[in-house]
Amino acid sequence: MAQKPRRGDRSPRGEDRYLFLEALLSARRCFYLSYIGQSVRDNSPLPPSVLVDELLDMIELGWTAEDGGALRSRLVTQHRLQPFSQAYFQQAAQEESVRLFSYAEHLCGASAVSGRGTQEPQSFVPEPLPEPSAEWRDVSLEQLSRFWAHPCEYLLKQRLGVSFDHKDGLLDTREPFALDGLSRWALGQDLLAAARHGETDLLELGRATGYLPHGEAGEVLLRREAGKAQRFASSLARFLPSELLAPQPFRLALGEFRLSGALNHLSPQGRYSYRYGALRTKFLLDWWLNHLALCVVQPQGVAPVSYWWSEEGGLKLRPVAKAEALLVDLLTGYWEGLQRPLPFFPRSSFELFLALRAEKTDLLKAAAKPWFGNHNQAGECEEAYCRLAFLDRDPIDEAFEQWGRRVFAPLVAALEEVNDV
Repeated sequence: MAQKPRRGDRSPRGEDRYLFLEALLSARRCFYLSYIGQSVRDNSPLPPSVLVDELLDMIELGWTAEDGGALRSRLVTQHRLQPFSQAYFQQAAQEESVRLFSYAEHLCGASAVSGRGTQEPQSFVPEPLPEPSAEWRDVSLEQLSRFWAHPCEYLLKQRLGVSFDHKDGLLDTREPFALDGLSRWALGQDLLAAARHGETDLLELGRATGYLPHGEAGEVLLRREAGKAQRFASSLARFLPSELLAPQPFRLALGEFRLSGALNHLSPQGRYSYRYGALRTKFLLDWWLNHLALCVVQPQGVAPVSYWWSEEGGLKLRPVAKAEALLVDLLTGYWEGLQRPLPFFPRSSFELFLALRAEKTDLLKAAAKPWFGNHNQAGECEEAYCRLAFLDRDPIDEAFEQWGRRVFAPLVAALEEVNDV
């Protein structure tokens, strides 16, 4: 129908125009239209619907005001961003002010005092918190990894006891026709584990997981995911060494900090990691921290090299000469992040890493896209922990770029691609 339209086919665009015209012709005394014309974040103008804009254009083409001026400014009332704006409660000679009025007494009181405070957005933690007690300097490698995965969330949860995590109490009443990201990942993990253990009937296993939609839609998704899992398992078998060494516990004294943990997935050739899914900040930094610990500990008979394998291909980290100094720097950032929110975020920082790797110059432009989001995905600025930590302040600034370079620049310098798997 889309390629060969014929008379009588449905046209959503045409139907919208027809309904709009029908509403316009049905009006007798007044025809009222409203739209969101200003951004709730920075008050920048937003265009109306195409239908509304065309209607205003037609009015301007056919009519003029008594004084000969354009009618658009007379017809459109631009409301203020806040309902307690002084424009709603002040008597002014301007024609627009006649249309701006309010009967809300409590907002009138707020209007009287609005604008007297500072114009600069405030931070949730305007002053650094007191330093934590000495036991916070005993850090596990897993703790340090969780901190750098999301410093704002770690500060609010671990230091201030603020948590937005909650589980939905109601089951979804809609029948699924596709897999969301989490269900797709969980299904892939089950299929990959079965494929690595030599299971041949992955389709039957996938049907038993309970993740799939009913009917042919679920079968199509299952066949696609099973094929991907089987291919990844085959490439993983070529990537991983035949035998791995036992985990190596360690405890390091790094300046004022003590770092402890265990190095796993070791072989004489180095340390191996993999993930069935795309590379993200959380896993990238965990891999990097383990590699730095490997370079400092230097277990006997293990090369100070780390490998990573995912659906996107293979990566390798070369030996790092100043690994101890880099660990101390990351621990110092951890200590600073326990006292104030750090401008370092999972999605935006990962885009900064990709920009550094591609040797781009405008890093903030690349990081701003996931921070503000688009019509397909909500921005990271809407994430609960980021909103509380920075309130209305935009943290994608020079400090954000400095922290991104501080964390990722040494990683990028040691990184190289692996294609011979």
